[in-house]
Parts: sequence; structure tokens; C-alpha cells
Amino acid sequence: MLYQFIVKKVQIVLLSFILLLPGCSDEYVCPVPNVPLFSFDVLVRTSEPLTAKTVSGYGYKLHGIIVYHHYDNEVFAFDATCPDSEECISSGVVAFDGDARVTGTCKRCHSQYNLMDGHHASKEIMLRPYNVQRIANTAEQYRVSNN
Repeated sequence: MLYQFIVKKVQIVLLSFILLLPGCSDEYVCPVPNVPLFSFDVLVRTSEPLTAKTVSGYGYKLHGIIVYHHYDNEVFAFDATCPDSEECISSGVVAFDGDARVTGTCKRCHSQYNLMDGHHASKEIMLRPYNVQRIANTAEQYRVSNN
């Protein structure tokens, strides 16, 4: 009888754990809404050590897409919409900082983001990333998309 009681308790604990498991996700979900599918080509000067530019007319509320090139020829793309607050999602746009161009700052709330990974300087938020791929047979032409 004691054995059956223990088995029943273990089953209840395991079932509770299994039911709660899907609700516990460490995956970050950016609060900036998804946008309709887009794709565009951009010229990135890989001969320059750090290059950052905003391509207008794309992204959430057409705030633009930040395209960033790093030393090791990696190219990153992020929505220029700041995800820090509802007000920022509505009107906050991230722009490059000075000559270093390694960080971007929201013009509205002054939040800072690392342009290599999109992470906020001190909060657990990040810019919405987009896909970047080099176009075959060209060294400086890249395609940015959200598919």
C-alpha cells in the first residue's frame, strides 16, 4: 500500500512537470511585431572595417533596417525600431553612435544596442534580427529578408 502511494505521488509530480514544461521557454520574443515579407539587396563595403547603414522603407512602420558589417566580414541586419517600450515601438528609431558605429542609440529613450548582436546594453531585450546572405559571385552584395 505504501508502495502504491509513492508511485502515485511520483506520477503526479512527473505529470505536473511535463504539463508545465512547455510554458517555460527561455527563447526571447521581440516585442516589435512581424512585418510583411520583404527582401532587398544592399551593397556593403567589406573593404571598410566597420560599416553601418540604415535602409529606409522596410521594417516595422518603415522605420528602416540597420545593416552592419563587422571586421570578420559578417553582416548583420536588425529592425531599426526600438523594442524598449510601447512608446518606442511606436516611434523610437535606433541610429548609429559616432564614428565607432558599434552601437546604436534610440533617438526617443536613449537605449543603446550592440549592432553585432542586437542586444540592449543593460536590459534583456534586443532588436528584431533579419536574415542576411551574400549573393553568389559578388563580394559586397548582400540580400536582407525576413523569410
